[in-house]
Amino acid sequence: MNEIENKINYCLKKAVLIGTRHSIQRGTKKNDNFKDFIKELCTKYKIKAIAEEIDNENKYIAQNVSTEFGIKYKIIEPTPEEKKNYKLKKSII
Repeated sequence: MNEIENKINYCLKKAVLIGTRHSIQRGTKKNDNFKDFIKELCTKYKIKAIAEEIDNENKYIAQNVSTEFGIKYKIIEPTPEEKKNYKLKKSII
């Protein structure tokens, strides 16, 4: 990368979005690959925070990775009222 590309990349804000099943997030199946994948993304993109849409406050794989990397973590599950307002169906959340 040249100096201009470095400056552009420094100024741009980036987000990495991963979509998966809650069972994978929860670790109810063997998920070493998922954990390794998140760790790889954290390193590659210099992730500063992880926000996770998940239904309660148990410790999940992404939270464990955030602790390991010393980065911020937040659960961003919509409230029942928000789900109703957005007309989210139970089958897709």
